Amino acid sequence: MRNINLPATLASAILTSLLWTACTPNDKIDTSKDATTFNNHLADNISTPSTAVLSDATGGTVIGPNGSYIKIKPNCFIDAQGNDVTGNVTITYLDACKAGDMIYNKLLPISGTENLLSGGEYFVSATQNGNPLFLKPFMNTDAIFFGNNKTITNMQFFDGTAVANNPNTVVNWTNSLDSNSMVLVFNGDSIDISGDSLGYCNADRFISNPKYASNNFTINGATIAKESFYAMCVYKDYNGYWPLYINDAGVVSGEHIPTNFPVHFVVFGIYNNQFYRGELKNITAVDGMNYTINLTEADPSTNKAWLNNL
Repeated sequence: MRNINLPATLASAILTSLLWTACTPNDKIDTSKDATTFNNHLADNISTPSTAVLSDATGGTVIGPNGSYIKIKPNCFIDAQGNDVTGNVTITYLDACKAGDMIYNKLLPISGTENLLSGGEYFVSATQNGNPLFLKPFMNTDAIFFGNNKTITNMQFFDGTAVANNPNTVVNWTNSLDSNSMVLVFNGDSIDISGDSLGYCNADRFISNPKYASNNFTINGATIAKESFYAMCVYKDYNGYWPLYINDAGVVSGEHIPTNFPVHFVVFGIYNNQFYRGELKNITAVDGMNYTINLTEADPSTNKAWLNNL
């Protein structure tokens, strides 16, 4: 057999080509559409508010999309000029209490920079012929939340102010110490939030003697990006959650994580047009600890219910 002598430059070029082929994936993953897919997923899971037309003379009840209802008293509305309302009024009601409902509706249980433990959040409005209505002085609505297996003791009434340009929430909650509102707990697993105003309302309490941790997280199973993933700390024994931070490099970290009670660390989102989620459950956070969360493929249509059942 005759030896074949290749020029050194040609041999080098062939070797370089072979090495490049061996090291380059056959299918380069394009994640440019993941953010759009994720935003569509979030939008698809926003709760549709309940609407009902009631007679102002009789009042009535409106059932929310997430398991609560609100009672409207007779003859309780005035218009913007302070005149008594007669005839039919349209009530819009949106409720949230469990983690999935709060997360997808962006009702973050936070007052300023402080964590809250919620007994139930809702938004209610009343209109007539498209014009906003208001409660008469000393009138209240009653929002009833059932099946709440979280602690609901020592709750106070908070009202909410809409906020803009916040990726996690649409409202900030403020304790209404000067209002005539009341929060009534009965039967051990239900709560009556008696609100003296329309808009955003909430039964909440601050964490007693809070202690907080700062943590970093290693994410396995998929490459995450802040545009196409959510990361959060969901409270185990209370209705509440705290957002974790995803930076431009896809690194997850968190501060102000409660250590007073166990929490679940949760990550979910879209990678390569596939839905992933993962959790680390029943963790009592230790300051400075690095935690690992393993992501696996999941059905996005089940994610809201999955979060609600954590």
